[in-house]
Amino acid sequence: MTKLNRMLYRFIVLLRIVYSVVAVDYCSLCENRSHTLCLYPNSGPGPNCLEYKKVSLSSEEKQYIVEIHNDIRNFVASGFEKQGKLGGLPPAANMMPLEWDEELATIAQRWVDQCIPLNASGQHDLCRQSSQYKYVGQNAASSLLKKDEETEFDIFILKWYQAVKNVIPSDIQKFEGFYRGRKVIGHYSQMVWANSKAIGCGAAIYKAKLGNFYHQRFICNYGPGGNVQGQPIYIRGKPCSKCPNHKCDNFRKNLCESLELSNYTSIENQTHLDFDEIENKFNDSTCIIIPGGSTSHECKEILGNGSLTKEPTVWKVSSAVTTVKRTNQTKQPDNKFISKYKRALGKWYQGECRCDIIYRSKSISLSPFLSLILVCLNIVLRSK
Repeated sequence: MTKLNRMLYRFIVLLRIVYSVVAVDYCSLCENRSHTLCLYPNSGPGPNCLEYKKVSLSSEEKQYIVEIHNDIRNFVASGFEKQGKLGGLPPAANMMPLEWDEELATIAQRWVDQCIPLNASGQHDLCRQSSQYKYVGQNAASSLLKKDEETEFDIFILKWYQAVKNVIPSDIQKFEGFYRGRKVIGHYSQMVWANSKAIGCGAAIYKAKLGNFYHQRFICNYGPGGNVQGQPIYIRGKPCSKCPNHKCDNFRKNLCESLELSNYTSIENQTHLDFDEIENKFNDSTCIIIPGGSTSHECKEILGNGSLTKEPTVWKVSSAVTTVKRTNQTKQPDNKFISKYKRALGKWYQGECRCDIIYRSKSISLSPFLSLILVCLNIVLRSK
């Protein structure tokens, strides 16, 4: 696919997103005009908000949220998940990858903007249907902060993931409810609900009404929504064996190929390389992203200014994935990490310089936890 065609495809996707948000009559979608965008037609802080601050998500942060979800979904689908209440959980035959949906994000942000008190009974909005998804699922999280603090999004996401410790294999086969006894499983089940394929999130910080504290609210909407009682979280079986188009993702080999991009495979071929196609030895700096650690944006900045040594730099370790906690920044946390970023020389491929491109390994064989991500920084080479 030519560069012009790639640009045209991206423009069409953007146009569709903008049109869907503007053209839909949200007041007609739900009973009693209960849709979030109907009840709260204006963006910005609602009447409950004190010292409100919108946490605008950059394109990199949106990608980061999607990447963490898809890494976890890929890991769960592989069958390597051993943290269930009874031990191992089965692999998934039909796990779809998630993609960012701006309409879902707009709805999530509008609900976040209402600054719902943490002790209020209605933590979730009544209707969040989108133009594409009649049923939309939701995960919500909050943190208590001092002024000028901010919680990384991965902390919230991995907190949802921690609920895997309450899940048993029969839950996978038939979802019975948000709780197992007194333990929450619904956050985890929505994260890995196989048929969900879109995600959009919103965030804000606002002052608590009591005390000198601030709340950071983070909400993600999923379409189509999961947690449907009586339905399987995913189909047990060999990864990708029950995919809608019978194909695996090119880079996360345990996920199905995206239906959205199935007709645009040349985009993937022109912007990504398999791990074994990169010729150099990757002997430059490495930055590892782990739960509770730095963001991909920070990691790339550090790699860009060359402040790392040749030894892997590990950031904080969260109990969401491993119980080991270290502050040593030169030792890997038992090979358990979300993403690894590594500075690699650019190279010519199919007539173009492959720079500023994200490369993913073919499998998770380099780590028993999640997939490897390599960033080829802007080092321009000339063909010889």
